Amino acid sequence: MPRKTIKDNLRKNTNLCIFCCRKIPSDSPCCETCSFMLKIQPHEQKLSNGCPCISALRYEGQYRTAILKYKSGGQFKIIHKSYSLVLNRTISKLYDNIEFDYYTGVPTYKKFFHFDQVTPLAKETARLRNSEFKPLLCQSKKKKTQHLLDSAGRESNVKNIFKCLDENDVKGKTILLFDDVVTTGSTLTECSNELLRNGAAKVYCVTVNW
Repeated sequence: MPRKTIKDNLRKNTNLCIFCCRKIPSDSPCCETCSFMLKIQPHEQKLSNGCPCISALRYEGQYRTAILKYKSGGQFKIIHKSYSLVLNRTISKLYDNIEFDYYTGVPTYKKFFHFDQVTPLAKETARLRNSEFKPLLCQSKKKKTQHLLDSAGRESNVKNIFKCLDENDVKGKTILLFDDVVTTGSTLTECSNELLRNGAAKVYCVTVNW
């Protein structure tokens, strides 16, 4: 087998531990040493527009440190596979009776070069659940960093910057919208509002952290 193919297969069958970033088998989100730290506590809330949102882990302590590593990209990009296992468990617990037409992610601003951490999460989770991932939104302009703003600032920061790519893909569909972290819910609310304005039947949201 060619060297490149061997490396590709190893990469496909390897995850990184969420916490210590050691290489681990592809069926586990963390290594045995760190397993005591992984306590998935599915959390349910409603966005301001009424759309349900579920999350797996609190945004604090080791969970906050871990997601910030992943968001930095670089060597930590592969952690999306571990987080997708966590999201799969969370969806199975709280959304298992819902038939989704599409899985999609909160989009990033393409002209601003940085790691898109949400699309790989949504794609891999869709694969795990034998569902279809489809890009449905784009971000029309760069926004300021959300965590540097207060609640009112976050809401105005994302106002009218997300656009539906094709309303024909959205009309009548039940959609699962992914993001990495939900705090005030401004970004998810704006994205789900855009999908609903373009005819989506229902929009549900899921994030790693809350």
